[in-house]
Amino acid sequence: MWLLLFFAWLAVTIFALWVIRFRKRFFYDWYEPIYHKYRMAGNKWTAERSVRKPQKGHAAIHVVTDVCRDQSNLFVCGISAFESTDAGAESDISIDQLMAMDNVSLYDSHEPQDIYIFFEIVPDLWEHPFHGMGHRELLKVGAKAYLVSMEDADAWTNANCKDVDGSEFLFMWNTSRCGSTLMTRILDKVGCVSLSEPMFMTNMYNCIRHDKKIDSVQRLRTTLMMERHLVRHQFKDYRKMCVKPQMGVKFVLECEKAFPGCKQMMIYRKGGNCIESLGSIGKKHCDNWAKFMMALSVSNRFPPRKDIYPDLYEREGWLNVRPMGNALLAEYTDYVHYWTKVSPKLKEGHLCFRFDELVKKDKGMMTQMLEFLGFGPEDCPAALKGFDKHSQSGHISEDSSSKTNERFLTLEQEVQCNEFIKQAGIPDLLPNSIMPHTATKTAA
Repeated sequence: MWLLLFFAWLAVTIFALWVIRFRKRFFYDWYEPIYHKYRMAGNKWTAERSVRKPQKGHAAIHVVTDVCRDQSNLFVCGISAFESTDAGAESDISIDQLMAMDNVSLYDSHEPQDIYIFFEIVPDLWEHPFHGMGHRELLKVGAKAYLVSMEDADAWTNANCKDVDGSEFLFMWNTSRCGSTLMTRILDKVGCVSLSEPMFMTNMYNCIRHDKKIDSVQRLRTTLMMERHLVRHQFKDYRKMCVKPQMGVKFVLECEKAFPGCKQMMIYRKGGNCIESLGSIGKKHCDNWAKFMMALSVSNRFPPRKDIYPDLYEREGWLNVRPMGNALLAEYTDYVHYWTKVSPKLKEGHLCFRFDELVKKDKGMMTQMLEFLGFGPEDCPAALKGFDKHSQSGHISEDSSSKTNERFLTLEQEVQCNEFIKQAGIPDLLPNSIMPHTATKTAA
């Protein structure tokens, strides 16, 4: 028995040393795709279930029997987020019938079978800080799910949305932990319904990361046009729609191509603050097994993004023995660098709003932001009401170290992160940022 345990320990030790020595190859070639698939499937190693595809031009109806509501699993998506029973082909409804409903929202895609998933929702969904998470946290057992083929969804969109003005769409890119969720609450108050981190957009980007070829422009049009159509049934004061993707999602130029005339902003915060805030939430809410799996899966070569910052991983200044900290540092540096390179190419221009200025509730700065997005100074009083309630109330995302005092990084490590980002050529103040002196002039 002891001999068996010794050899098991020896095997684990050799494996761990091999991972450390050849981590880049191990991570890219095998572990990351498998680990990500495991988490996306709801912490299951089994293959995703298959479902009956609906009749052409129709939506298949499923009745929900179980839902994965684990807030700490940010990856679970698609068909793995719930269990259901098929109501049968005789219950299929036309896509036109589906799109006429006033209690339905697009959740995500089921990639293996090229299907979109719509959920029957409750009004509270729109009070949840996050669109994708809110779907699976508030989905009721016994509610209906509607499955539509991607081909039919594209056909419906192309036939019914030709005349929609692209300026109706706003894209709120962000570094996370920067006030971007607060910004969605502000815009909600002026008739701009917000999709905060929609899962269908994150999953699109996961497809690209894992080398599935997709028509990203058509997908953006189909998913966001269909959700816009459904949203308009639910908000009588609807004026525009704001889309806030997760940090790391790189569709800035594709969004402009899909929606000519759209407006795009970056909400951001100093890198060390973002990394500390994100890391402290993970530290508090991930169980030990999840922490171990994530630590094994990440290194200073995480994440494998497209259009990656050149020679990012050859730079000096990584955190010592902090794999998750390095992951967040890589994510932030790579993403903000991407924004600085592509945003000047936007035909409609762009604007940036830093956390430090956003939380000041300055009317002049708020007016400048509203006017850029297509609203007016008269909307400012309503917009300021978005500050009245904590934007992430009731969700694990409010449990950062600023509230719990349980730090993820030491103060020295936070400074080290900021220095790394600075040396990578990313300034503390991004170009086209709203500042008090410019805002006062604009407001006047």
